Amino acid sequence: MIQRLKHIWNRTSAHSAESFCIYICQLIFSLLIGLIFYYTVNDNLGQSMALEQLASGFDRTVIMDMINSNENVFSSVLSWVMTLTPIYLIVSTWLQGGLLFNIKKGEIGVISQLKNGIKYLIPFLGFALLSFVLIILLAAIIGLPFKSIIGDPLTTFSSEKPFVISLFILIAIFSVCIIGIWGLSISARYNYIEGAPFWKSIKLGLAFLKNHFFKVLSIGYLLIGIHLLLALIYYLLMGDRGAPSWLIVLFAILVQQLFSIARVFIRSFGYIALDQIDDEFIG
Repeated sequence: MIQRLKHIWNRTSAHSAESFCIYICQLIFSLLIGLIFYYTVNDNLGQSMALEQLASGFDRTVIMDMINSNENVFSSVLSWVMTLTPIYLIVSTWLQGGLLFNIKKGEIGVISQLKNGIKYLIPFLGFALLSFVLIILLAAIIGLPFKSIIGDPLTTFSSEKPFVISLFILIAIFSVCIIGIWGLSISARYNYIEGAPFWKSIKLGLAFLKNHFFKVLSIGYLLIGIHLLLALIYYLLMGDRGAPSWLIVLFAILVQQLFSIARVFIRSFGYIALDQIDDEFIG
């Protein structure tokens, strides 16, 4: 198993250029939103005492008071976010599609990623939309009965323990469904890259998921576990430091970007692991 993991990581490293391209895309859109937020808030709230309070540490009450008392300012920022989000999703699907093509076809490089990503953009947007619809449907199918059964937790349960256990079971079921949809979506895209029509790609993806469900689940939980570990490490490094100096701000930015890069590589690792499932990656 260690050798298989090492082999998958070596393949992931071989696609470093494509992963960095995806990271740069994320960085550009994050900077755009960040700059819009900064200039909008600074122009309207630059002299607010609340900002000085936030400099010493995170305070949810202060933030909520700022939002409630300056709705027009934050509505402007939200409108920009709503405008940029669809553009980001399209560009992200383009770059992710190019990475999947390179992984499946054994090609390497950003030029191949950009060229083939645009070639598969429309069908891959279709796969992404289908995944989104499935997630919404599953959330309704699983969540609504849970809500009707649980009702008001304060009156339904005599203590918090049964509610916490029920919530944990709900999250576990939902996570299994999300991983299954993710595996289906990536498998369908690989099938499309191999030449299968759109709906046949989905049919083949379902067969793939049926035959390798527990392996897909293992990969999914492995990726979730790595992300949670990264989040824990980030929290231990940063905690609730606030921003008392520019050095702390620069350190926080550096750590955030390193973790952002790591998440992109983890996602690429997951794509390659799915591509190698038939080689018994896990189990």
